[in-house]
Amino acid sequence: MSEPNNTPQSGDFSSIFKSLSSSYTAQPAPSSGSSAYYQVFQAQLELARQEYQLGQYQDAVATVTQLANAQQAINLFQEWFGQPDNVPTPLDHSDYGIVLALVENWDAGIDHLQQAATAGVDDNDTGYYLALTLWRQGEYDQAYIALSPILPKAPTEIRLLRLMAQIQEARGELAEAVLSYQDAGLHLADAGNWAAADAMFAAALRLEPTAAPALVGRAEGLRLQRQFPAALELLDQAITYSQDNEHLLGTALGIKGAVLCNAGQFEAALAEIERSLDLRPDYTFAQGFKGEALRSLG
Repeated sequence: MSEPNNTPQSGDFSSIFKSLSSSYTAQPAPSSGSSAYYQVFQAQLELARQEYQLGQYQDAVATVTQLANAQQAINLFQEWFGQPDNVPTPLDHSDYGIVLALVENWDAGIDHLQQAATAGVDDNDTGYYLALTLWRQGEYDQAYIALSPILPKAPTEIRLLRLMAQIQEARGELAEAVLSYQDAGLHLADAGNWAAADAMFAAALRLEPTAAPALVGRAEGLRLQRQFPAALELLDQAITYSQDNEHLLGTALGIKGAVLCNAGQFEAALAEIERSLDLRPDYTFAQGFKGEALRSLG
């Protein structure tokens, strides 16, 4: 990605297409129709950028996909790449490859993304979409190689964790995939996106039904939805499978106490919370529900 002076910057979706935009708008508009056409294109790209920054990833993809279905985005890139006096930069190849990946044109996108990566473009967007394209083409080892250097630079970025889990699963590295799915779920939960978090926890449990962190994560989501019986069932499983991990066991007991407290079963809640605090004395979540249970019991 680049700013108008074509200085590369580390990638996030907010800077996508800037190298193309600055270069394209510097050219004389082919016609008034094309100018207005491009303004509409830019406005829709801005909408996609804002959706992405707000975490509305599916909406962002849909916005850009809608452009490409009308051939607006693709036409603009083809026009830019086809102008005889223009020499596309590695960043231009990155931008074009990302658009093609967003509309799932994997075969065309891979060439541009590989050209960008080979030329040294190493921002997160380029690496992510290169790995995604390789994964979708069944090139699992190459996808792993493309994504591995990027993840340490953004270890909490959810799309990277999710894709790494999918690549690891495809490579048969199931234990590693479970951890990656769980990490993605935990970061989504921290961000308050419980529906997406639940999908990640469910993916982990599909591979390893005894994965206690995923069981606890799903249970907390159910508690927040006031689905108390289902939450308790998962927590009982988590407690069984975390006997050798005091921290995780204390967490599961604390959340079980919270569920019981929410359900109005204050004596049972207090018993579970006391067990939790024996293992995790500084667990503020459990301390808060202990206070609520004591107040309710008078």
